[in-house]
Amino acid sequence: MMVTQIVQQKVEMLAIKTQADQKEAIHPKKTIQEEMTRPITILIEVVEEMMGMINRIETTRESHKIRMKRKRKRKKKMLTRHLQCHVCHLLCLVMRNMATRLTSCLIMSPSLAVSLEWISSTAHLHSSK
Repeated sequence: MMVTQIVQQKVEMLAIKTQADQKEAIHPKKTIQEEMTRPITILIEVVEEMMGMINRIETTRESHKIRMKRKRKRKKKMLTRHLQCHVCHLLCLVMRNMATRLTSCLIMSPSLAVSLEWISSTAHLHSSK
């Protein structure tokens, strides 16, 4: 399975969990902090998994012959840029989720929630370029 497919699955998983969280009300027994850290925990796991993939790819490539060095550098740069876009997309999903949760908990003013939403949508536009 390619790296991009694995990352895409993780993005879709996070999106599904985010949608499910938005549909259900926050459980009264859970603290707000527990509710807020769940998507961030998922994001950290995804980033760690991606970093592990990058490390495996790097060690595999380092074992290749020296004449492949230029080609390797090009591929590595392309892969890194692609993964950065996925990480940016994940951060956007988490920020939108947090903005929704904070607004529903009435901890944060609606204007701050709107600005968080604006930041996440702007970051998403930059990541898709």
